[in-house]
Amino acid sequence: MQESTVRILLVEDDEDDYIIFKDLLSKIQVWPPELTWIQDGEAALDEMAQNRHDVCVVDYRLAGMSGLDVVEVAKERGCRRPIIVLTGFGDYEIDVEAMKAGAVDYLAKGQIDAVSVERSIRYAMERARAAETVRMLAAQLVSSQEEERKVIAQELHDSIGGRLAAIKYGVEKAMSAGREGRKESGMGLEDVLSMILGTIEEARRITARLRPVGLDDLGLIPAVYALCREYQKLYTDLRIEVRMDIKEEQIPEPLKIVIHRVLQEALTNALKHSGAENIRIGLKGEGDRITLSVEDNGRGFDPGAVAQSGAKGMGLESMKERTEFSGGWFSVLSDNDAGTHVRASWDVM
Repeated sequence: MQESTVRILLVEDDEDDYIIFKDLLSKIQVWPPELTWIQDGEAALDEMAQNRHDVCVVDYRLAGMSGLDVVEVAKERGCRRPIIVLTGFGDYEIDVEAMKAGAVDYLAKGQIDAVSVERSIRYAMERARAAETVRMLAAQLVSSQEEERKVIAQELHDSIGGRLAAIKYGVEKAMSAGREGRKESGMGLEDVLSMILGTIEEARRITARLRPVGLDDLGLIPAVYALCREYQKLYTDLRIEVRMDIKEEQIPEPLKIVIHRVLQEALTNALKHSGAENIRIGLKGEGDRITLSVEDNGRGFDPGAVAQSGAKGMGLESMKERTEFSGGWFSVLSDNDAGTHVRASWDVM
């Protein structure tokens, strides 16, 4: 079965070379090419900035403007499509310069055939898709980080800020009463002390959200058990089962915080939305693969419907982004009244 049409922009001022390239494309059977030919480099820049083609092929030796200049300026003007440079036979230094300018590949005239052209175009598009995926994941990660900062800033303002303001008010009243030699009614120093202790505890809680307590000193496995104990204290009717089939030294250091965050999000998600009575957590190391599993017996949901609606409240995108950005695979199996199974896995060396 043929793949969809591949749209190619050729920037070439020599009509004979255009005819040769067009003939090579006609011999490609994998996908039907749709070729657009532009002879002038300046005119090509406007077209390349529109990102309407799957790949751009630019001749190095253009009249008035070199192919390298076209590549550099096109990138500056927002061209995100992969660019292949056509060079002359023996222009090896130009090949290197083309790659530095932003081209993803080069083809030497006189040494190419339909097979090499198809392969170069295919690889260029695959690299472009991979780069776009990385760019999107990076943007999503930055967005998630900013959202977390927003939540923490709000907590600091509402919780810590409010408590400190109340403490300041209480101290000021006590100092005023002391100067006037009268006994202060209402909030006394004991009340202020109690509020200070509560503020310290609140600061510890917020700090734990920034970096799990014990993760650096004790490791991921003790941190997971500590996290489960905290949830168990808050939800006394909930039963959390934990099974660890892995040793601490099997888990790479950069992956520990990722696993902890995904688990934390999955637990919060289950408690907020599922109404589950039982949650089973598993962390397994088999060969070079590490797998985190969080399964509950709650009401479940339709993952497809949630993805289609664009809802972000369930934290699925956050877990998926963290997992994939760290090189893993993420999946959610759920259905109405059938519970939810969150699974994340990573291949490690």
